[in-house]
Amino acid sequence: MTKVEVIKNVAKEACITNSAAELAVNRIRDIIVDEVVNAGRFALDGVGVFTLVERAAREGRNPQTGEAVKIPAKKVVKFKSSKSFRELVA
Repeated sequence: MTKVEVIKNVAKEACITNSAAELAVNRIRDIIVDEVVNAGRFALDGVGVFTLVERAAREGRNPQTGEAVKIPAKKVVKFKSSKSFRELVA
């Protein structure tokens, strides 16, 4: 499902305009991003947890040449779905 489809679905279910639904969807996204960046974690009951983790620097390989390449450390977001969410999709 695309963002546009989510917006249309929210607008239809909440009986609001598409522009109001877009504001709501964007605000929810902003809240999640802000919380992950500032607190390192965002949990949504019944859905799961977004966590900010740091990946260590490591050595990789260029698949075309086999040459060793240094991959720098970086921060990434991991998502772990809740047990109730996993049960709904199973």
